[in-house]
Amino acid sequence: MECKQLVVFNVQNERYGINIEQVSAIEKDQNVSRIPNSMDYIKGIINLRGDIIPVFDLKKKFKLEGVTKSATAQLIIVKVYDIQIALEVDNVEEIFNVAEGQMMDVPKICVNPETACFVGVIREKGGLIIQIDANKLFTKEEIERITEVINAE
Repeated sequence: MECKQLVVFNVQNERYGINIEQVSAIEKDQNVSRIPNSMDYIKGIINLRGDIIPVFDLKKKFKLEGVTKSATAQLIIVKVYDIQIALEVDNVEEIFNVAEGQMMDVPKICVNPETACFVGVIREKGGLIIQIDANKLFTKEEIERITEVINAE
């Protein structure tokens, strides 16, 4: 049985996972330089070892507002369409080995354009982990705007 690994993290008491192959780094929270008039879920940019990287608040992206920033916030650095992006999460929990028998499709009733990034559900003893495909987190138009923000700096 084929096994894959997910970086499992929490956002507002929910568990999500990204395939470890899409993750280039996990960083502690950084000072973010704000970018006025950008998309509401772009917190700003950081300088990470010489690279300018936009930071996204997944709570706002997933419309899970109303919860303050976690004291244990971390950044998961992923590459999306050749752009490095930092995803702010409440905390990174673990690297989880997923067996094929644990994976299920997202229920059809939950599928719509805004949930396209959710590509699977993993059953495990403690509940469910929703798998995210980082390449599907943003629309083509959003990626173009992100590129504009990065190039403006």
